[in-house]
Amino acid sequence: MQMNKVYAAYFSPTHTSRTVAREVAAGTELPRKELDATLAPLPETALTADDLLVAAVPVYGGQVAPLALRRLAGLRGEGTPAAAIVVYGNRDFGHAAVELAAFLAERGFVVTAVAAFVGEHSYSSAETPIAAGRPSAVDCRDARKLGQRLVEKLRWGEVKGVRAARLRCPASGWLAQLRFVRFVLGYRHEMKRKPAVLLPVTDAARCVNCGLCARICPTGAISPGDGLHTDAGKCIRCAACVKDCPHGARTYATPFAAVLSRNFSRPKRNVWMV
Repeated sequence: MQMNKVYAAYFSPTHTSRTVAREVAAGTELPRKELDATLAPLPETALTADDLLVAAVPVYGGQVAPLALRRLAGLRGEGTPAAAIVVYGNRDFGHAAVELAAFLAERGFVVTAVAAFVGEHSYSSAETPIAAGRPSAVDCRDARKLGQRLVEKLRWGEVKGVRAARLRCPASGWLAQLRFVRFVLGYRHEMKRKPAVLLPVTDAARCVNCGLCARICPTGAISPGDGLHTDAGKCIRCAACVKDCPHGARTYATPFAAVLSRNFSRPKRNVWMV
């Protein structure tokens, strides 16, 4: 088939999904248009059967970030081939790939490729690194290779879908999984006994009120001119404000960070089906 354009669509508070989407799209060598759904819902966007969609979203707790699907809901295809890509923090992408593939199929796309890439976890820090620095240069080469293979498949054959349920996450080891499950169960029990809301916090001594955190927050949980407070009802714990603060004024002290860093430090490979 002859393809006109590749659309790189993503929801990417900490830029990892954006990086992967861009690299896959670059690998196709087609004219590219970006659709950034991070800060606002996409308008109604119709793609033809001669276009290609590369959709990348982050995984939160083994599922697609719910806000990502709401923000991408304006996408519409007409038998348009699509790559469904989930980006996870080196633990497990769970049902996210299946979820994203089903979401795209419902909107008229034919999911001809499905992939899971590793990106630096939103809870990662210098003290508790979790897939730090990923997507790396090697990951980006993987992404471009995926784009190349996808185009080759479409140019020399008919548009055929793949079964996202067949995509398997690289194993973590039973002991790491057991430790993590035990922690989660204990944490949930503690929260029932003593409920607490953990939010990113601001060091007033470091904050210069530049307003960047408010501008990049996907949900408007930080009001312009008030970087010292976060709206608990709006915050999705994406840590965009923590990652991008140029003065290191914001931190997010979640107990999950240490557990994830300790048990899922072995780098996992990216996996895909085309």
